[in-house]
Amino acid sequence: MQNPVHQVSIDLLLKEPFFGHFLTHFKKQISDKTETIAIDVDDNNELALLINETYWENTLHKVDLKKGEIKHQLLHLIFGHLNRSETYQNDDLFGVAADLTINQLIDTEQLTYDSITLNDFSDINLPPNKTLDFYYKRFLEILIEPEYGNTNARQFLQKTLTESHQKLAQHTLWGQTKTSGEQKIIEQKIMEALSTAWQRFERSNDVGDLPQGLEILIKERLKKRQSSINWKRVLRLFTNKSRKTFLKNTIRRPSKRYGTTPGMKIYKRQKILIAIDTSASIKETLFQQFFDEIYHIWRQGALIHIVECDVEIHRYYDYNGKMPKFVKGKGGTSFNPVIAYANDKFRADAIVYFTDGKGEKPIVKSRCPILWLIEEHKQLIPYFRFPESFL
Repeated sequence: MQNPVHQVSIDLLLKEPFFGHFLTHFKKQISDKTETIAIDVDDNNELALLINETYWENTLHKVDLKKGEIKHQLLHLIFGHLNRSETYQNDDLFGVAADLTINQLIDTEQLTYDSITLNDFSDINLPPNKTLDFYYKRFLEILIEPEYGNTNARQFLQKTLTESHQKLAQHTLWGQTKTSGEQKIIEQKIMEALSTAWQRFERSNDVGDLPQGLEILIKERLKKRQSSINWKRVLRLFTNKSRKTFLKNTIRRPSKRYGTTPGMKIYKRQKILIAIDTSASIKETLFQQFFDEIYHIWRQGALIHIVECDVEIHRYYDYNGKMPKFVKGKGGTSFNPVIAYANDKFRADAIVYFTDGKGEKPIVKSRCPILWLIEEHKQLIPYFRFPESFL
């Protein structure tokens, strides 16, 4: 069973490379947890593509159908559907709208007989290439308004919502019971995979092979995630010296002592303390913005130590590229504890302080430079000194 899955993955890489690159970021598991194929989110917030062996061999008897089912699951991730169902009152109606939206981006020969398509609504001329929100609202109208009483579209929706539909059952493993913090972690993992897959895809010069609507959507999602701050330049301005060095083998530099390869090369890393203001004035949505930027700093190779503080330090830990499930605090605001901690215990090369600026100017003098990242009008604005406007 593993070999056929592997072969389909290779076929996607060769013929539809974007989906092939994206698929490599997720585990593929043979499982009876689903009767078809489904995205699963486990207790550790890891994503996997679950494949029922009987469904794979019997229902998906053609390679095109196998590729279509895999693309269907990946498109749910690309469109961000995993965390959106909770915003809609009817889960099944959301599922119908979600499937209809993405199935329009899959070739007809790659869709199974029971896939939800525009043909199921042909007698009401449902327009193509609309958003999930648009289709969800139209479906509500079809179910409620008298003018749709005798249409095939209403009958199809009623049957789909009242009977067990295999395609909608695929959505039940999406982890809707996860906390908001866990859902942000899951979304971050999806976006990291999407970013890497897109970079590889662009290098292959096959961008024009994607449907235009999908290409625009991916670029918009990645653009929102991009940092507006040139962290490489900022960190270079911050400090020219680093207290943390390490050795690494390199085949490009021969050993000076023995003239052999691999030789050794000395690398330097900046030791950054990142402070997160966890006072009551900080909104939950702002923490996601904070950690998006922290991820970009981490990607520059800095050693990052995070401190969560309101009027006092509640928690500190080394950052490993993942957003925590929660932060501690929700009291007042004081910037002094973090600066004292950096001076006496952590001895950072620099401090980056994420805050909304609603606090008194610190009186403890820092021994290293501080970059204040202050939220203004839903954007993070960098200041190399505490702005007088916030006093």
